[in-house]
Amino acid sequence: MSSRNAMLVNTALRDFISQRVFQTTVRLTLFLTVSMMFSQSREIQIKNSLTNEKISFVSISMGSGTGFYSDSNGKFRISESENRIATLQHEDYIPTTVKFDTIKNTITLDPKPIELQEVKMPIQSRKRKYIKVKPIKISKNHPHAAFGTFGFEVAVLIRSNQNDKIRYISKVSIPFELDDLWMKINKLRDPPSILIKITFFQNNLNYPDEEKPISESEYFHVDARDIVKGRSTVKLINPIKIPNDGVYMVVTFLGKTNNEGDLIIESPSRIEEYNQRRIVFQNYIPIQLPLAVGLNFEKSLARNFFNTVDKKFYKVTPPLSLDKLTDVEKTQTDLRLLSQQCPDYYVPIELTLFSYE
Repeated sequence: MSSRNAMLVNTALRDFISQRVFQTTVRLTLFLTVSMMFSQSREIQIKNSLTNEKISFVSISMGSGTGFYSDSNGKFRISESENRIATLQHEDYIPTTVKFDTIKNTITLDPKPIELQEVKMPIQSRKRKYIKVKPIKISKNHPHAAFGTFGFEVAVLIRSNQNDKIRYISKVSIPFELDDLWMKINKLRDPPSILIKITFFQNNLNYPDEEKPISESEYFHVDARDIVKGRSTVKLINPIKIPNDGVYMVVTFLGKTNNEGDLIIESPSRIEEYNQRRIVFQNYIPIQLPLAVGLNFEKSLARNFFNTVDKKFYKVTPPLSLDKLTDVEKTQTDLRLLSQQCPDYYVPIELTLFSYE
């Protein structure tokens, strides 16, 4: 490592050890008092209590604003000595709370009752007319939302802007940037691929109505090469009809993946030695979202799904800092108030829409 890079890394580490917090509205860097160490761990399987079917991508909230997800086979690993209480959640199942030292190697979730609704499908033989909706160009020195944490969620309001035609969302192109500082701190030579979840919700007074999803969640593997290029385009399996009052697209960042696209199960925190001190750091995904400001665009929202103090969506902002670190709840409140002083930013997504002629 060059002297310049070494100085950069040391400066960054000193910032973490000092009483300074950076957050993107939902990114709160805390020095945790606990850590999950996988050196001596056991594997746990999550299954459907009725069918014994494996449940993919279940969120496991460990408290203190941290958590992670089970893999595509419904498995995760936990320390042999882990005795904390965790909450397991999945959109198709009833949330369950468990204490790890009281369970064996299987956790079962009860499925939610299924509400059958009449679905009117468009006539497929009609010709589709596609259009691309491109965002305005962002400035060269644009701000960014440095989310990082597992469970970060960004909500983008999408409107049709065509009252005379019904439009459907076919593809979504999401912008990305690498967090070079985190790459250097973690000595990462290559950017990671990641797994994201996309869900669409009804618009309720310019906030996503989480009680009224209008689609099943779809999962997408974002290749590292697309992240380097700065944008990844995903094609929805089920096109989404845009209501008159718009629809919220919520993108959840689950974590890093291997070369096959499978989610890598990681502890949300790690311990490192620094100046003969044991410091606990959160594990981050070294990726950022560029932000833009525009009068003709709705502000984007964001949150950390594992934040147990405040589950609300707030407007997305660049990293914010506080001079003094207090308890978690007070820190969250101070950051929320500070974010209100920021301009309204939006994530410059690109859309491919279609209508029937």
